[in-house]
Amino acid sequence: MRGRGYERLNDTPAGTVSTLLSSQFVDILLSIFLFIWFMCGNYWVLSVWPPNYHQTLTQPNSWCDKTTYVFALVQLCVCYGLMLLIAVLTAVLLLCQRRWTSQL
Repeated sequence: MRGRGYERLNDTPAGTVSTLLSSQFVDILLSIFLFIWFMCGNYWVLSVWPPNYHQTLTQPNSWCDKTTYVFALVQLCVCYGLMLLIAVLTAVLLLCQRRWTSQL
C-alpha cells in the first residue's frame, strides 16, 4: 500500500518535483510574512499602552476604540498563551520520552 507522501523524488513525474518545490517555497514565504505581520501587530497594539479611549478636539486622530483595542489585546494574549501551552506540552512529552527510553 502506497502512502500519500512521496518516498523518493525519482519515482515522481517530471512536473511534480517543480510543483512540490514551488509549493514549499510559497509555504515558507507565507510563514515569513505571517510572522512579520504578527510582530508588527504586537508593536502596533502594545506601543500605545495605555491608550486614550476618548476623542479630543485638539488631537482628533490620537485615540483608540475601546472594543477594538481590547479585542486586539485579547487576541495577542491568546496567541502567546497557546504558544506557551505548546512549549510546555512539548517539554513534558520530551521528558516522558527520555524517561521511557532510558528505562528500556
